[in-house]
Amino acid sequence: MGSWGEGALENDLSMDAYGDFLDRFDSGADAAKLPWQLAGTYKECLLDPDSALDFWIGVAQAQWECGTLASEVAEEVLRLVAANAGLKGYGTESQLRRQTALAAFIQKIGVPAAKRRRRQKPAHPQPIFHPSDCLVAATLRGGYAPAIVLKVESTQRETYHLIASLRGVYPSPPPLEVYEQREWLYLTHNKWQNVLNMGWYSSSTYANHSRDLPITKVGTSVLRESDPTADMNTPGASYPSWGWIENQAWKQDEWDRRCAPQTGA
Repeated sequence: MGSWGEGALENDLSMDAYGDFLDRFDSGADAAKLPWQLAGTYKECLLDPDSALDFWIGVAQAQWECGTLASEVAEEVLRLVAANAGLKGYGTESQLRRQTALAAFIQKIGVPAAKRRRRQKPAHPQPIFHPSDCLVAATLRGGYAPAIVLKVESTQRETYHLIASLRGVYPSPPPLEVYEQREWLYLTHNKWQNVLNMGWYSSSTYANHSRDLPITKVGTSVLRESDPTADMNTPGASYPSWGWIENQAWKQDEWDRRCAPQTGA
């Protein structure tokens, strides 16, 4: 789903590259060779300066944590930032915040990490929710946004929930009838082009991301063959923050209200 903030790593591609690097590193791969091995896997992303920057930031962050940041990787990040890559899709104020974040990132990786990351044994955080769970997310603007858990899958280091959102923001947690209607939330606000709001949400980030805006289970609904689905290994698979559920719900709701036909006397 692209980016969810202006931070250096607040986008799907950076987090994908970062996670892939650490997965392979924990499996025994040589951290010094991994950037070039991953570059082959993500070669299509490197054709565009904006996506290339996101890729190299993810790699640089992971390699920096491992204490083996290659000068070639750091220089590639610096070169792309100097060429104003990584700003596409941001508004004027967001671009300024993005530029500040990128400058801070470059400064950070210019100094060795205080503690070098060691290889970690495989861990599988417990799932927070289970397939068929009906969720409700409190939203920043008030109200509640519904969503359904469609799958739960684990990698070497993480457990992910495939969650798809339903349309609407309700003044109180909606009844289960809303979930049974299966009115999926397709994003059309701003530049979105009818994209289903669905992604893989990690167990390890749940507590932090839902601290201020809780996401809770309100019931269950039997899953159907017609329900949407996705594969974690599909190129472009989305791994958003848990806050994405409430964020996109109220943005789309406001957009729909603004675009609704006006009736007058």
